[in-house]
Amino acid sequence: MDPVSAGVLMRLALMPIGGAGDDMVPAYYSIGIRTYTSSIATVAPRLSLKLHELAADGCYDELTSLMNDCGACITSMTTA
Repeated sequence: MDPVSAGVLMRLALMPIGGAGDDMVPAYYSIGIRTYTSSIATVAPRLSLKLHELAADGCYDELTSLMNDCGACITSMTTA
């Protein structure tokens, strides 16, 4: 399953699970931080890796698009 589809499924199916980090990827990487704690890695590891790959490669337009598509699920999962 591709990361966007995984994000859509999470948005529809998962309850908040706590933690933080994934929703901060754009901010962290923009100031030079190259790591983060991922609360979605156990339920959507490919999505978590995709966030890292896009941010590490400086693909901020694509990262922004992915965050817009999946950001609601990431934020709801990380702010319980």
